[in-house]
Amino acid sequence: MKSNQSRTIGFMARSDRYLKSENQIWLFGFLVVNLAAFAVVTYIGLDGVPGAIQWVQSNWESLSAVGLGVVVTTVVSNLISPQLKAVLVFWRWPNPLPEHRAFTRYLGKDPRIDPHRLQEKIGDFPSDPSEQNRLWYRIYRARESEPSVMGAHKDFLLTRDITWLSFAMFILLGLGSVFLGESALQTLWYPAFLASQYVVTSIAARRSGVRFVLNVLAVEAS
Repeated sequence: MKSNQSRTIGFMARSDRYLKSENQIWLFGFLVVNLAAFAVVTYIGLDGVPGAIQWVQSNWESLSAVGLGVVVTTVVSNLISPQLKAVLVFWRWPNPLPEHRAFTRYLGKDPRIDPHRLQEKIGDFPSDPSEQNRLWYRIYRARESEPSVMGAHKDFLLTRDITWLSFAMFILLGLGSVFLGESALQTLWYPAFLASQYVVTSIAARRSGVRFVLNVLAVEAS
């Protein structure tokens, strides 16, 4: 069971730490912008738009320090496991990652990949999700240093972590605004915006994940 679980998070491999460190500045910016937006929504009911903007300007350094501290230490992005992040992105349980369907669902959708040539190199394609995951991961480990693979992996990790942050923002800030807010902006529009942000980022992360899986197979087939 433990072995299968470690395989399930195949593309959270040893290169994750390096790639995630390169994404920290983008996560920092995303977090600070969301904190600033929450401040605007919170204070807009008290002092109007000018008061909210003035508050953000006067507290920008504090917001930045909080966001930077969280991102640099990777506290927020590592509060949940890669498996749960994958569930938030792909909305599937179990076997949420696209590598579990790499050969049965995604392989035929990429014109760059010649299935016959790939089959000659790696053998018959498995249909079982766990077996697809294992085979794809073996190919990935052999090709992880290829530029197209590293770039796609980096994009996926970034969009995946932004999706998790979006979900966390919706739960903490959005629902908090519903219960504590007084205006329609605070109780309806702001939570709706955060929910939409989560949906959009999850779609982007989903596409990045599929592209990552296919880039690995494309490099192998070529």
